[in-house]
Amino acid sequence: MDDVLRDAVPRSTRNTNDSALRAYYAACERIGAQPWRDDHAANSGLDPLGHQREIAFLALVFLDVFFHMQPRRKADRDAGRPAQPASAMKVIDAVRRIHRAAGITMVRPPQMSVLCTALYHQIKRRFGPEYIRPDRKDPFPDSVIARAFSVPDATICLADRAGARFAVSWSSPTFVAFRAANALARYCGVRKDEVSLPDGAPFDRGRTSRASLLWRIGGVDVAAPTPAQLRALGPDDLAIFIPATAKNDQFGFHFSATPVWIKHTADPLDARDALAAYELSQPLSGGARRTAPLLCVGSSQPLRHSVVDRLLQGLLTHVVGAAAARSYTFHSHRITIASKLRKAGSDWPTIQALVRWRSVESAMIYARLTPADHASALASALAVDATSVTAAQLPTIDASEVAEALRAVQLEAPPAGAGVAERPPSPASA
Repeated sequence: MDDVLRDAVPRSTRNTNDSALRAYYAACERIGAQPWRDDHAANSGLDPLGHQREIAFLALVFLDVFFHMQPRRKADRDAGRPAQPASAMKVIDAVRRIHRAAGITMVRPPQMSVLCTALYHQIKRRFGPEYIRPDRKDPFPDSVIARAFSVPDATICLADRAGARFAVSWSSPTFVAFRAANALARYCGVRKDEVSLPDGAPFDRGRTSRASLLWRIGGVDVAAPTPAQLRALGPDDLAIFIPATAKNDQFGFHFSATPVWIKHTADPLDARDALAAYELSQPLSGGARRTAPLLCVGSSQPLRHSVVDRLLQGLLTHVVGAAAARSYTFHSHRITIASKLRKAGSDWPTIQALVRWRSVESAMIYARLTPADHASALASALAVDATSVTAAQLPTIDASEVAEALRAVQLEAPPAGAGVAERPPSPASA
């Protein structure tokens, strides 16, 4: 049963849960408390004193985790800056999630949000608001992509901060697969997990396979094109990518029914041609396409996250320098295509659908205005007359003035000869 329940949780969430549990167990050991909180009466409030105890326990664990947690960036650790309070809150959320999977509903004290807010205020006063500002990666400038993916063969690039290096070889199986992964991400914003596997993770049929890549050649849909067909692709022929599963779509219920149609473009990292080059380098037909990863580096070995990260950072470091290269990751492709769609005039629902987000709010976070568009929009707004008046600012009749006018009418003497009209006789007296 435990294995079945664990398998119901996405891999990335399982990794998050495992990390959170380590921090949680360490906190429980430091404060001398039992980690498994299965007192139903206390959790539900049937035991009022026990309920208060559980609230105090979670608040204490939250603070303990926060004060023992290290920030992710080495520069922050070296400067003595703390972790983000939201990171400690995620530990508590994961612990509650794990308990809930076992049928235990832990308390959710409102004091947690108050504590988190108080810690953020303290951090802001001490380190400034820039420290708690979201650190999101930048979209790729076209010039950076063009330069990175045209680095000459045999160029030696720095792979990581430890000093490892690699030589560029665009015709090698690894670089052909790497180029195809980045080209597809640049075209439609696929996630890294859709085109490569985490290190050590086995490939299974729940992953994106070569069967997810089809072609429309001469108006005919082709599941496994021949090398001759791929070499003779015309300007109207298309590659077709069918999303399998993703972080925000575990079973393909939302996005798998809608293929991504990939046409030839003049982009320096053209997706259709990069995928065709990959197909030619590693031909695969029939049922073998269903049992092979979408992108391999040779001998059915899947392209791995670490390879994608290492090669991309190495190329970027070579063309823009180490400091600027850290502003980009593979995820920058999603930000880039979303921002390009926005600049091209696409509305939010269209951007959401094309880049496959589950909510418009997510699209609004990543689809950014360019600096020029941002400045132009604000500057243009200054030339527009925005004069308006609310109802509250319109003149009104003062109630005291009305009353005074009525009193004046009542006190005014009637004109000479005027009298009070007699009441008409009733029918009975007539």
